[in-house]
Amino acid sequence: GSGGMGRVYKAEDMELGTTVALKMIRPELAADPAVIERFKTEVRLARAISHDNVVRIHDLGEIGGVKYVSMDFIKGEDLKSLIRLSGALSVDTALKIALQAGEALRAAHRKNIVHQDLKPQNIMIEADGRVIVTDFGLAALRASGGEPGVPAGAVGTPLYSSPEQARGAPADPRSDIYSFGVALYEMLTGREPFRAATAAELARKHESEHPTAPTRLNPAVPAAFEKIVLKCMAKK
Repeated sequence: GSGGMGRVYKAEDMELGTTVALKMIRPELAADPAVIERFKTEVRLARAISHDNVVRIHDLGEIGGVKYVSMDFIKGEDLKSLIRLSGALSVDTALKIALQAGEALRAAHRKNIVHQDLKPQNIMIEADGRVIVTDFGLAALRASGGEPGVPAGAVGTPLYSSPEQARGAPADPRSDIYSFGVALYEMLTGREPFRAATAAELARKHESEHPTAPTRLNPAVPAAFEKIVLKCMAKK
């Protein structure tokens, strides 16, 4: 796979005799100390969370001038791909995914870690149904005393960003819960709650517009599940 930060390869760890994923950092970015610090943060924070539903990261290393992050290889697909293929998921499937992703978030928040970029693309589903939350590249620790320690302006993905992230304000665990609610909405309806031509318009909608009730788009959604989704997505 590939993205803005680099490429990810399936590889064999010759020392441990196991399959891993290698995230290779683009050379032009690897020369930027801020980028390397971001990857170090991802490794440090992901390592701090020991949980079956959080990806396990092994190491940040360098060989031949190429910097990389090694992590568990996940044999499965991301939630976004599943929704694109299937449309709205069954309530039972959505519930199983939601419970496990929620446990991953709870484990992170117990360590005072805010993910900041939770979205279906960062929720992997293995063949046996195990859900794994990945990509803590934007994550940050909250300061002691319960005050947000995530700097303003550290915005995730516009389709899933909380109202405070959209404003460029500091994030806290509630920001992750909002993004979690957006992912739940998409699982149950097959579409994002808000769509717009620009990131600025999306931000405005997250700040001030209320989503269409999931039951209007999918009558099979139980009222109790809808209530949870809309509470997660509350503006305050």
